[in-house]
Amino acid sequence: MEDQRVMVIQDASKQVCSSAIKWALHTLILKPGDLLLLLGVLHQVNHPTPVVSLKGTRKLVGYRKKMGFSSKFAANHTIVDRETRKEEFENNAEILEISKLCKAQKVEFRIEVTSGASPAVVAIQSAQNVKATWVILDRKMKKNKKIFLEKLPCGISRMKKNNGIKLLRGPRTKFCLTYDDMIPGNPEEDDLFSIEVFPTCKTISDKPV
Repeated sequence: MEDQRVMVIQDASKQVCSSAIKWALHTLILKPGDLLLLLGVLHQVNHPTPVVSLKGTRKLVGYRKKMGFSSKFAANHTIVDRETRKEEFENNAEILEISKLCKAQKVEFRIEVTSGASPAVVAIQSAQNVKATWVILDRKMKKNKKIFLEKLPCGISRMKKNNGIKLLRGPRTKFCLTYDDMIPGNPEEDDLFSIEVFPTCKTISDKPV
């Protein structure tokens, strides 16, 4: 079976929630060599420069100087925010325990914090870059679930209000299984089309007689 690359996407402006990470680590049965990535996403607000006449240029320059506003300042401020949030995530007590557990199980655990005008677009790009096999969205990201389902071919789940996990779509993974592996004995022809393959189990849905 191919290595799993699981990405947990969270709003980095909120307190880190470890429920989705724990669910991924235990339910998806991560093995040595798999990747578990916590991606924090910050919404980056771009302040457009107002259009002014030449006569008002000096006033605008004075305003920028007075307010400390510049594109360079905004960029540096965003970088500081990302680094600060990443450090806070890394020093979270529950995240530290998860990191130790991953290390013991030889599962690669990483934390990344990124930003963009569209958090959903940034998150999708990150998932594509790591070739994620499973993505878990926090409650804020679930409003963009349609675009995630359209742009990503992997399994997708989302957090619920009670910190539970709801499956939106299973992974599109091809398994090389024989009929004997899936069903003991000699199954009826109709039963071959009722097989559901999941990452952790294989079940056969009941058919009415």
